[in-house]
Amino acid sequence: MSANLLKKRLRMPGKAGIRRAVLVIHLWLGVIVGLYFSAMGLTGGVIVFENEITRITAPEMGHVAPPTAVATLMPIAEIQSRLKAALPKADPSDLAFMIMPKEDEAAYAVSLGDGGAKRYITIDPYTGRIIRNVNARATLVGFCQEFHIYLLNGPKGFVVNGFGGLLTAILLLSGIWLWWPATVRQIRSRITVKWGAGAKRVTHDLHNTFGIYTLPLLLTMTLTGAMFGFFEPVQKAVYALTHTAKPAKPAPIIPPANAKRLPVDTLVATANKVVPDARMLSFMYPTKPAQPFNCFKKRELGFLPYVQVSINPYTGKILKVSDDATAPLGDRVLRTLSSLHFGWWGGITTKILYSLMGLTPLTLFVTGLLMYIRKRRAKSESKRRRVSADTPLLEAVEHRSHRREEARV
Repeated sequence: MSANLLKKRLRMPGKAGIRRAVLVIHLWLGVIVGLYFSAMGLTGGVIVFENEITRITAPEMGHVAPPTAVATLMPIAEIQSRLKAALPKADPSDLAFMIMPKEDEAAYAVSLGDGGAKRYITIDPYTGRIIRNVNARATLVGFCQEFHIYLLNGPKGFVVNGFGGLLTAILLLSGIWLWWPATVRQIRSRITVKWGAGAKRVTHDLHNTFGIYTLPLLLTMTLTGAMFGFFEPVQKAVYALTHTAKPAKPAPIIPPANAKRLPVDTLVATANKVVPDARMLSFMYPTKPAQPFNCFKKRELGFLPYVQVSINPYTGKILKVSDDATAPLGDRVLRTLSSLHFGWWGGITTKILYSLMGLTPLTLFVTGLLMYIRKRRAKSESKRRRVSADTPLLEAVEHRSHRREEARV
């Protein structure tokens, strides 16, 4: 036996053993994590189109018809006052956080905590009346958000999602190990679907091609999703690697003697002058003496579109402008990872891409399950045939043994 042949025979069992181990890992992770991954993909695909779906399910978020021809928009302070009167048991901090309309004549909105179940309320901008008051989970977008972020289980689900993301990443990496071709000639067969072949081959090819073409984006989604479950250690690591100092906590505001906070409409107008190319999404009016007025703005386009503006509510002075696009390197890295996960960058093309990507985990799960079922059936059929083929031989052996025993007797 030649030395090369001996080496080849010695190597094969090791490689085969590793492949079998990876295959078992891939198989069981696919069973355990597959449905979870599919649910994350589907709910994520819905969340990407949050604005578009909300305008369909809650038309007032796009436009509210004025009650009269001469009606004018009500001041925000008056809207908040009417909300407090209509919802006396609501938490003041919930009513102080208002979601701004995306159109000039659309409804305002607030989100209330209701014993752990959030409620979503929309308000007529002309009269201050409540248009809609629903459990957030009762809406398609609200349910998908609660499931995708918290698994309908609050902070505990948030942490579970971190581990789920890590397991899903291992599933994807084991898949690339199994897909990796042994020779260059095998590459073409593993990146194409042979449609003329039987169902078994087509299913196998679909699993391979969907997995390999979407792997970079899927792996990015899973790892960035896991990041949120372990955000503090990830943040420390990013700050250390980028030599970025952790942001200092803002100094508390010391209210002047007998001073009153400026009207909310005045503070909103001041915030709108800051970063004029960004649209205001929401604001938080202070409910405690030392709190600033915070508002959140977003540019229509850009990879890092968000801006937060903090204002002294007593003087109207700008305290801080946190622009993602010009933030320190560590913060930009973290925000970039968030933007990659949620699809904040780009426009409608990005949303369509992310939504289609949300279908990929389900496709991989279904094709993988079909492959497993066919393999199990093939093994059962092979075992049955083997038993059938061995039966005559076993009967002959038993007959001979019986005759020998008779002869001895």
